[in-house]
Amino acid sequence: MLGVKYMSEHEIWSIVIAAAALVVSLISIYRTRKNEQIQLALTQINTSLAQKQLDRIEEEEESGGQPVFAILAEGAEGIGDFESPDYLVKINFKVYRSGEEYLRAQGIRIVTVVGGVFNACYNPYLEFVDVRKGDPILSSRTLIIIPNSNIHACRLHISYIDKEGWERFQQFKLYADGPVKHLPMSVKFVFDKTYRIVPRVDRWEL
Repeated sequence: MLGVKYMSEHEIWSIVIAAAALVVSLISIYRTRKNEQIQLALTQINTSLAQKQLDRIEEEEESGGQPVFAILAEGAEGIGDFESPDYLVKINFKVYRSGEEYLRAQGIRIVTVVGGVFNACYNPYLEFVDVRKGDPILSSRTLIIIPNSNIHACRLHISYIDKEGWERFQQFKLYADGPVKHLPMSVKFVFDKTYRIVPRVDRWEL
């Protein structure tokens, strides 16, 4: 038809390549923002943990008068090709409570213990969520596991202020069974210990 100009094969390939580059760029931006969220969360955890090292952390033998938390795995899913280094596993879990009430919920974090010092765990790690939109403890959360993780060396902490005003956290061990780089056949969060944070009285003066 008169006035109609068809694109050449070169022009079509140029548009296809440009579109592919745009998609790759958008994916890169998304991953960068996601990584920034993760790093920010881990930095906040490390700051909180470093502050607590200045206090005295006491292991509690008795759990009487304290809330009793239970963590149940709700499912697992693999993301990507398990032969790829980008493969990851998501473990969905939910925290339940029975027994005594607590004064204030602090949150959930996953840590490693090295020489008696708690540090943020980078692999696995908890998926970032905005806890301001709900209860920071009694909610559904997701644990992200990437290749070469040492899940059995990590501990999950549930932190809260009890009715007497003490800051405490309950520690859970993580157990996952199954073939490497596949979905675990079972995941369990088993209660280990309860700790109480005892502040130093000489840390502030007017």
